[in-house]
Amino acid sequence: MKEKIIKHINAILCAICVIALALPFSSVDVSTSAFGVSGDSSSSVNGFTMITDAGLWGYLFLIAIVVILATTYIGKFAGYKKIACLAAPAVMLISIFIAPGQLSADGGGGEFSVDIDVSYGPGFFIILVATILLLGIGLIRFLDLSGNVIFDLFNCAE
Repeated sequence: MKEKIIKHINAILCAICVIALALPFSSVDVSTSAFGVSGDSSSSVNGFTMITDAGLWGYLFLIAIVVILATTYIGKFAGYKKIACLAAPAVMLISIFIAPGQLSADGGGGEFSVDIDVSYGPGFFIILVATILLLGIGLIRFLDLSGNVIFDLFNCAE
């Protein structure tokens, strides 16, 4: 059982990322004031909304998951596995921090002000941990690290 989990660790972590997209990803609280009039608004989005509404960075997150799975399970792409399993999680990590910012815009000026507060939900943190694990495993495989039980375990799982 342990060998199967280690052999398919990339797919398991990618599946965790996709499932976590259904959870609350971030919430945005906005306060505005202009000419003595103010208003507040709050909105929470899940990961799927983040992907579809955040533009390029949201889509890059999904593309990175597809790249990891393709290089892991499709023989034609096996030669690119080491670099893809290092670069794709790096793109995922960058995108989960940039994408929520794409959902809001900062503004302000002399006569009005806009205060935007973005906070992260449980889906964000689950994806963050899974992505860091994918990046670590990709780094171990890319550098062919050995001499440690963990390094040898992940290098043998290919």
